[in-house]
Amino acid sequence: MNNSKVKNQSNYLGLILGFSGYIIFVFLDSLIKKYLVNTYPVFQINFFICIFAFLPILITFQYLKCWKVLNNNKIHIQFFRGLLGLVAGSLIVYSFRYHSFNEIYPILFSAPLILTAFSFFFLNEKVGLKRWSAVLIGFVGVIIVSRPGSVHFTWALGG
Repeated sequence: MNNSKVKNQSNYLGLILGFSGYIIFVFLDSLIKKYLVNTYPVFQINFFICIFAFLPILITFQYLKCWKVLNNNKIHIQFFRGLLGLVAGSLIVYSFRYHSFNEIYPILFSAPLILTAFSFFFLNEKVGLKRWSAVLIGFVGVIIVSRPGSVHFTWALGG
């Protein structure tokens, strides 16, 4: 098999896995919003999200046989990242109680834009004009989608 054919198949696999991941996220968020968020505590919901998300990660590591990437000598940074992930996940689940998806998702999907902007200021990474333009256009898109004035910003929404 030539190299371009393998790369092409890998691209299709990545596309299928990415698309499947987003479908699963939306499906699970819908189930959480409709059936769970008003009945169970946020941390209990978040606990089961984390447990069930851990299973595909273990299967992937076993399939790819890449357990060596887990070797880390900066465990305190990993714990801090885990704590931030737990807090962020809990806030997202909590926001499902008080807001609709069309208010929550534009803010969630602006995370890469925020990370790009923060990487310039806090990590001193070089962010070129094209990337800054993309970040600016992305933020304009978030503002258009969230329709300012129609969304009531609360602590659950992050504002």
